[in-house]
Amino acid sequence: MRTIMKKNIIFILLISFILCATSFSNETDISYGAVPFLTSINSPRAIGIGGASSLLVDEQSPEFNPAALGIFHLDHYGAFSIPSGTNTLEVLDDEIQLKTWNFSLGKIFYQNDNRKISIGISYLYKKFEYGSIVRTDPTGTILGSVEPYDDAKQFSIGVGFDYSLKAGLGFSYKKINSQLADFGFGSESGLVNTKATAVDFGLYLEFPFHQLMGKKLYISESKNISYEIAPVFSYVKANIGDDISYIDAAQSDPLPKISRMGLGLKFSVFSNDQERLSAFLVYEREKSLVYSSSKINRKGIEIGLFNSVYVRVGKYKDEKTTIDYKTIGYGFSLRGLIENMSGNKKLSAKNDWIGYILNKIDIKYDWAKVEEDTSDPLEVKYLKITL
Repeated sequence: MRTIMKKNIIFILLISFILCATSFSNETDISYGAVPFLTSINSPRAIGIGGASSLLVDEQSPEFNPAALGIFHLDHYGAFSIPSGTNTLEVLDDEIQLKTWNFSLGKIFYQNDNRKISIGISYLYKKFEYGSIVRTDPTGTILGSVEPYDDAKQFSIGVGFDYSLKAGLGFSYKKINSQLADFGFGSESGLVNTKATAVDFGLYLEFPFHQLMGKKLYISESKNISYEIAPVFSYVKANIGDDISYIDAAQSDPLPKISRMGLGLKFSVFSNDQERLSAFLVYEREKSLVYSSSKINRKGIEIGLFNSVYVRVGKYKDEKTTIDYKTIGYGFSLRGLIENMSGNKKLSAKNDWIGYILNKIDIKYDWAKVEEDTSDPLEVKYLKITL
């Protein structure tokens, strides 16, 4: 059994090495990608920790790393993120917004002792609105207006494995639609429309020491105070597809192909098997696969108390543009708050339908803000429901 486990670990690590090696060999020096909204981050949890998104396992994971979708559904049946808009470039137009919403469903289709395999599927809609653009003639007479936008419909599938280590593999398919204003002279403006498709590939690895060692790790065994520690690795190649063209193929632009590699460390302290304190340190490096000098570093930390209240700080740095700013954020989990208020008692009493529902559903609220006035989203908030 140990030999099989070691072979599985080596196989997963080999896959991660091949993916990373491929990403660093496919860069070319050409123009920046079209429809750049595909790389924008509309997750308050990610923004709170500097924008590091590929390491997160939560309701919005499919947008940033489809591999985390399978990991998420090792413990959840489904999730739904209620629509939220993020204002960006407010100094130009407060109608410019990035909006996303998604839902996912998952199921464990194999479980034996402490080994589980799950599969998750999700649908995500992402839209970037450029606001209303009014066209006038030389005398100032209004000829008409257009409301250009870019959007994408994303379908994802992920498989999660929990067997001494946690591993996830995922794939996303995107249908991209771009409706931009035609700024030619003459009669009322119309829309220039183009469509494209792209795919994402993701990998997620987590190494829980207590599972690998096969025993519980104690700070004080007599007081039943234990801890868990787990290094995390993630890798994503996103927006891989053909060039996009508004006029003809000779004037096409590449999609914003990127790779993201993340390293993290999870640490949690438990008292009587109830989580009291958690910390998640993250570092993520993003590289453009169409513009080799574009590299972004993101790092941050998330501190959680009683599995219900979270505080986040992070830092973002773009090596090409020298954009450098800090981020802050916080979040609440209704289920965690109720569990602590009820003295950590199990909520799922059969004769208490309210308690049963609360044990199955979690409502979360997250908020994040960029500290400085930049062209990135200044403030983002999200309400999430998890089953």
